[in-house]
Amino acid sequence: MRCLSFVTVLCCLASVACTADRAIAPSTLPSSSAPSVVSGEGDEALAAAHLDLREVRAELLAVDRAYAEAAKSVNLIDALVAPLAPDAVFLAPGPVILRGPDAARALLSATPNNALSKWSWAAIRVDVSSDGKEGYTMGYTELTQPSGTVLPGRYVAYWAIQTDGTWKVEAYKRIPRAEGAVSLTPPP
Repeated sequence: MRCLSFVTVLCCLASVACTADRAIAPSTLPSSSAPSVVSGEGDEALAAAHLDLREVRAELLAVDRAYAEAAKSVNLIDALVAPLAPDAVFLAPGPVILRGPDAARALLSATPNNALSKWSWAAIRVDVSSDGKEGYTMGYTELTQPSGTVLPGRYVAYWAIQTDGTWKVEAYKRIPRAEGAVSLTPPP
C-alpha cells in the first residue's frame, strides 16, 4: 500500500510538471503574454543574480566610513545631515520623526550647542539587499559637547542607492548607550 501511494505521488508530480511546462512554453503563448524573461524584463534580475554581495557590503561600509571621516572636520549638524537623502526619515531622540535634510537641520539647529559639538561614529555591522540597491549600517557613536563631555550612543542607518548612483541614508536613528568599552571590529 505504501509503495502504491508513493507511485501515485510521483505520477501526480510528473503530470503537474508536464502541464506546467506546456503552460509557460513561449510557442503556446500569445506574444503579449510571454514571460518577462522573453520580453527582456528579467535582465535586471539576471544582473542582480550575479552580484557579489561581499563587494557591495564593502562599498557601503566604505561610504559610511567616508562620511564618518568627513564628520571629523564639521559640527554635529553638518555631520548628521550630510549623508541624508532628499526624502530621508530622521528619527530624532524622543517621538520626533522628520523628513528630509532641511527638517533635520532645523531641529538640530534649535539646540545652540549642536553647532559647537562634534559627532563621530564607527560602523560595526553592514548588510545589503539581494539586489545590492539597499542596505544598512549600524554602530557606535560619540557626541562631544563644547564642554568636552563625551556622550556615547548607537546608530542605525538604512541606505539606498540614489538615481545618480550614490549611496544616501533613507532612514536614520540614534540612541544613547551606557558608557563602557565596545568593540569597533566588525564581525566576520
